[in-house]
Amino acid sequence: MRNDEFRLQTVDRALTLLSHLNENDAPRQLRELAAALGLDKAVLHRLLRTMIGHAYVVQDPVTAAYRLGPRAHALGRRRDPADLFAVAREPMRDLARETGFSTFLTLPLARDTVCVDRVEAQTTVRVSYEIGRRLPYHAGAPGKALLAHFTPQRRSSTLGNRLLERFTAASIVSRTDLESELERIRRNGYATSTGEIEDNISGIGALIRDGNGEAAAALSISGLTAVLHETLFPVLGVRLLRAAQSISRELGAPPDAESPSTFEKEMPC
Repeated sequence: MRNDEFRLQTVDRALTLLSHLNENDAPRQLRELAAALGLDKAVLHRLLRTMIGHAYVVQDPVTAAYRLGPRAHALGRRRDPADLFAVAREPMRDLARETGFSTFLTLPLARDTVCVDRVEAQTTVRVSYEIGRRLPYHAGAPGKALLAHFTPQRRSSTLGNRLLERFTAASIVSRTDLESELERIRRNGYATSTGEIEDNISGIGALIRDGNGEAAAALSISGLTAVLHETLFPVLGVRLLRAAQSISRELGAPPDAESPSTFEKEMPC
């Protein structure tokens, strides 16, 4: 049998269309695409509408021209999860240098979180956690940021029916108070903590997403509360959020995953 007997015409046309749009930076009109690809305009229009529905193609509302969509770009940017460390390393160094606070990368686990990388601040007095240290979800900025972005089902499964452990007087141990805190985190896009795990230690955490838009890790900074005090939270929180979003984009996360109100999953340290 000939190889082309196994080819699906619609799929073949879709891939040819994507390749054409990828090779031509300027948006293209329907008639231009039809001429370039040798397709009937009605057939091509149905194909384009289908691809727009999956965000592989977008259409300019003013010019009606077509170009590659965010899903197509995400495919090109997608990285292996092992690249997370390499992608996050430089932004972590930048954060530590620019903010003066130690920076941490944390992964989500079933019942708690684990710190997997760190860049220590080059200051005389600094906060540091050992790589491999496990921390809870309900206390501390990274854990709360992760928990805030879990789906409700995953959040329920993660917390279970266990009592929320109190580490300090500032720890949140009420489920109602925790839900209110998680809603605030979703609105802001980053989490904050003041003395929730250790007295006099504050932190800020933001979510990193992978190519599927799922939570891959948490980026956070920690410092002494006397230095990392609440008046700095808004400015440093936005700086941290932008760094986390930049890492997410490098991992191929879709653009719509960046809105603080749409976050839904993991984080720690």
